[in-house]
Amino acid sequence: MIDTSEAYRRRDRKLRRAAAKALGQDRLSDSDYVGWLIDVKRREISGSSWRQYRCAAAYVLEQTGEAERLRFAERLRSARPIAAADRKALLPRTSAKKAKHLPLGDVERLIVVTIASRSPLRDVLIAYLQAA
Repeated sequence: MIDTSEAYRRRDRKLRRAAAKALGQDRLSDSDYVGWLIDVKRREISGSSWRQYRCAAAYVLEQTGEAERLRFAERLRSARPIAAADRKALLPRTSAKKAKHLPLGDVERLIVVTIASRSPLRDVLIAYLQAA
């Protein structure tokens, strides 16, 4: 079983790689990393996930004991999760939350193609497409 400190270090490495990729940087400063976590990542994830990410990043920053890194850790610890009601106003970020529908033009083209089909189930498919 992995202890908490090792789990935090692994999570921090994963987050740093994601931040570097998102920001297009090879070497990421602590300032850029913390800014990305608070300004970008916090808006994309649930409150419980944010608490895990925040704790992991702050823990790793605090391990050196350097004053600047301690300030970044404090900034992270003071960043509260975005309330669910406030997050609803943001654009959906995962496929589970995205609207699932075909554009109307695509539906109309499917209906035209289905009408020309010789399939015995074409009437069922047309009814389904028109209901959607």
